[in-house]
Amino acid sequence: MLGLWETPKDEISLRHFAFECDPEWIINESIDFLKSHNLNYWNFLQEDNDQPMVFCWMSAVSIYFTDPDGHYLEFIGLLPGDVHPSSEKRVVSYKDWLAMKEKGEV
Repeated sequence: MLGLWETPKDEISLRHFAFECDPEWIINESIDFLKSHNLNYWNFLQEDNDQPMVFCWMSAVSIYFTDPDGHYLEFIGLLPGDVHPSSEKRVVSYKDWLAMKEKGEV
């Protein structure tokens, strides 16, 4: 998966790398892994909690973190199911995504 974003010419581009992981590992184990390695982490919405978030437009669960050198990194895993048109550009908690899936919204 490759994401490209346009930025102004004078803006310094920070590097971002994402590692595809099993979504179950991200949901159940990634936070403990990051904590055990003393790595800073956050979700896409930068909420102050320990919950990975789901990008509905691609049905992927994700958690961001920085390595000891300050690089922006991400664990991301594709979730099962199709993307529903009404879910574009929504970022929700995994719990909310499960509820949406149950209602047939994703």
